Amino acid sequence: MIRENIEGQAAWNVPPDPPRRPGLTALLRVKDEAEWILPSLESLGGLADEIVIALQGGQSDGTDRLVAAWAAGRPEVRVLHYPFDSLPNGPGHDTQPRGSLYERAYFYNWCLAQAGREHVLKWDGDMVALDWLLPEVRRQISAGRPVQRISGVEIAGLAPLRVSARAPETACEIRVFPAAGWWFETGSHCERLNRQEPGFRLIRPGFLHFKWVKAPSSAAKAWPADWEAVPHFQDLVARGEPGRRYRGEMPAVLCGTGGDRETERLEAALEVGHG
Repeated sequence: MIRENIEGQAAWNVPPDPPRRPGLTALLRVKDEAEWILPSLESLGGLADEIVIALQGGQSDGTDRLVAAWAAGRPEVRVLHYPFDSLPNGPGHDTQPRGSLYERAYFYNWCLAQAGREHVLKWDGDMVALDWLLPEVRRQISAGRPVQRISGVEIAGLAPLRVSARAPETACEIRVFPAAGWWFETGSHCERLNRQEPGFRLIRPGFLHFKWVKAPSSAAKAWPADWEAVPHFQDLVARGEPGRRYRGEMPAVLCGTGGDRETERLEAALEVGHG
């Protein structure tokens, strides 16, 4: 793993790994996620021993203010600011200069080095955990399964929730892994972990993924400016086509009281995010 950036800015080198305590760090890298960041964080709050939120670049939609307000009074939460925007994902990603402050893998490794617990949960600001997920993750770690693959449900419509017609579930990828001895590398289309062992696969999706119901500019924030002309991204966007109604488990953070609980809570979350 490269720890010294090629731009020579020593203050932004990837720091040495800290002494780590037992437990679980939820690690989020966040850029303009105001629409879903609060439900995402609420679904982790009280269940992770530590939550590290790395705000990347400038936040044009007020995500930084939402995160700061949510983190206030929560000693287990650390909010960091990384001022450099990463080069885009997609075809040609593997041509990014290694060790650059703008290389996405370098940024991810900078974030990973901040984790103070022995195990990491890689999380996104548009994912909302189902209530059983983190207790189950902890149970599997205790059972000697520190590497866990987790999938989610791709939500493509709101009020009522609808599942993506083309891809009802996300890829089942490694989301839980030991903090020591693991790092990110630059792959052909995006960053990837240095190890790709099978791990332990959770038998059912553990979160709702709201990427395809966000504003297009937010969903495509990590893509190149000409993404609409690239087949790879055209295929991704096609996942936003709504299919059947979602009738599975609902996270408690998305359930209000009375009336159409699902719609009320989702609309409230969106109102906060856009306010």
